[in-house]
Amino acid sequence: MTKVTHDRSTMEGMIAKADVILRCALDPDSVGLPQDLCEQCKGILILSVIEVGFLVTVNFGSGILLAKRSDGSWSLPSAVEVTGIGWGFVGGGSIKDIVIFLMDQGTLKALAQDAGLKLGVQAEFTLANFGRSFSGSVNFSKSAAGRTMSIAYSKGCFGGISIEGALIRTRKAVNEEYYKRSASCFEIIAGAVASPDESKINDVYTKLNMLKKGKKADEHREG
Repeated sequence: MTKVTHDRSTMEGMIAKADVILRCALDPDSVGLPQDLCEQCKGILILSVIEVGFLVTVNFGSGILLAKRSDGSWSLPSAVEVTGIGWGFVGGGSIKDIVIFLMDQGTLKALAQDAGLKLGVQAEFTLANFGRSFSGSVNFSKSAAGRTMSIAYSKGCFGGISIEGALIRTRKAVNEEYYKRSASCFEIIAGAVASPDESKINDVYTKLNMLKKGKKADEHREG
């Protein structure tokens, strides 16, 4: 079977990766994502992150930010990147596909800034091709603060409990290349730009709406 890779330097690659992450969450054999978080969140971050270290860990990755509109639909994506450090009783290395639920407007506003600081507590155990991590965080920017809940699907060998700090930034160059114009993260999620004709973001919307309704992949057949 040919391994599919996603170019994290492009919006198209990050949308494709987000689609794969959500497809895994919809798998009937997967533990999935909590329906109440999907229903109640004000926005969502879908990230792919690499984390390594012993006692002190470093992590870096990229993904997309989506806001939920008042009618329940989803905004266009803004590209983001995350770099961080953690410390505690931890060790190993893992590749994590992370879904972060933004639970209030303050959180969404904080992470829609050019840079938002995320602080949190994480508990994780990963061995070989299976792992789950859970975390709750408080997020800060220059103008707002809020809270998130996150669930990660991990691969590798990693375990422990840590306190983490991470800087989440908008990838302005990626957004500009994708939308063919300069726009802030806030403008993108507020609907001030148009979606490119070739965008695959509708596939992501479909899966997010299925998760919001508590459905699994075997309850929906495309085509």
